[in-house]
Order: sequence, then structure tokens, then C-alpha cells
Amino acid sequence: MNISTSETAKIEGYPKLAELQGMYPQLATYGRFATLNTRNLLYLQAELVDLEERLDRYTLEDLRSTEDQQKGSSRDWYTLSKIVDGVSSSQWEVMLEIRQRLEQYNACLLQQ
Repeated sequence: MNISTSETAKIEGYPKLAELQGMYPQLATYGRFATLNTRNLLYLQAELVDLEERLDRYTLEDLRSTEDQQKGSSRDWYTLSKIVDGVSSSQWEVMLEIRQRLEQYNACLLQQ
């Protein structure tokens, strides 16, 4: 569908603003949302602290276990990540969650 120049001139709102900012880049201004970004970082930090405490708790439980396989999970990645009887290690599950949060946190931190 072809839109005539007169019809384009009538478009208002975001499309018009984008057109103007595209033609005159010096008009383009974008919010940094510094407060929201900082708040997001603080929440991610709090989540990471909680996850780290859970990881430490599961690590201690595994070390105190009477099962050799659980005991070895703190020294052997393969043992830690292995699924036994259809159930994965709680320690490993938390570590995977930590990995995701750290990725988010570090990406946000780099954008500051």
C-alpha cells in the first residue's frame, strides 16, 4: 500500500517523532532510566545473595551426606551435574539459576 506525502504529513505521535528524529538526529533524546536500572541491579544482587546462601546450604548438605555420590559433588563437576534416578542435584539446579542471574546482572552492570 502506497501512502501519499500528504497522508504521511498527517501522521502524528510516535511515527512522526521517529521521522523527525531520523531526519534530525540531534533531536533524538532517550531516557536513561538510571533509577530503574539501579533498582534492577539491587534486586538482582539480592537474588544472587539468596541463591548463594542456598548453594552453600546444599553444598553442606551434600558434604554431610552418607552417600558417596553426594559427597563427591563438591569436588567433581560431573558428579554434581549428573541426574540420578531422574532427579538432578539441588546444588546443581541452584548453580544453573545463579548462572542465569549472573548473566543478567553482569549485562546490566556493563550498561551503567
